[in-house]
Amino acid sequence: MPSFNLYQQNGVQYASWLSNSVYCPIGTSRLTLQDLQYQGWSVSSEEIRLPRHFHSRVSRVHIPLTGPFYRTSLVRSDVYGEWDGIIGPGMVIIETVYRTERTNLPYSSQLTKAAYQNGSRLTDLRYIFMENVVNDDTLGFVRNFIYTEREYRRVDSICEAPRKSFQVGTPQYYALGTQMGKIVVYFLLNSFGPGARHIRKITTWFERYTLQFRFDIA
Repeated sequence: MPSFNLYQQNGVQYASWLSNSVYCPIGTSRLTLQDLQYQGWSVSSEEIRLPRHFHSRVSRVHIPLTGPFYRTSLVRSDVYGEWDGIIGPGMVIIETVYRTERTNLPYSSQLTKAAYQNGSRLTDLRYIFMENVVNDDTLGFVRNFIYTEREYRRVDSICEAPRKSFQVGTPQYYALGTQMGKIVVYFLLNSFGPGARHIRKITTWFERYTLQFRFDIA
């Protein structure tokens, strides 16, 4: 797998794009759910009650459980792309994200923006949750550079590992350099452009054997 230094280099570059301190090649996205339907995507979005297993993480950041919350699903079956998640006041929970490589499908960050702005105001965004992360690149980074071997073994034995948070500027903060961090950075750039938003803290933990992330946006 890549070295920590490579992840850090990628993370520093992404953070520089967000801060508008260097040239940023990522532009804003105008993609909407209506555009996706026209392009052949199956689009569904309905108001829901927030599932109970999300209550603790949402309450932790003082988001009201009364919502409103919307479950949105985007699927393109012919060349296969998928986005599934929950939009709420000031937050998005990304549950499933997949994009077939070497296609002209919209990027996962563009799908996230289209879904979010359909259910909430972009200016209200404060938290991005990534649920049940299975991406090998990101899992490898967390296993090798975030948790000690003893801490990680707890995931297999009792389904958990310590919750860890990293402020901007700390070495581990540059988990931004992983594939999942890249999606979040590109989502912010697609939504606001450089210099408008940054990621002030990244939190990671394990729940029911699976990796979870929360990105705090300022």
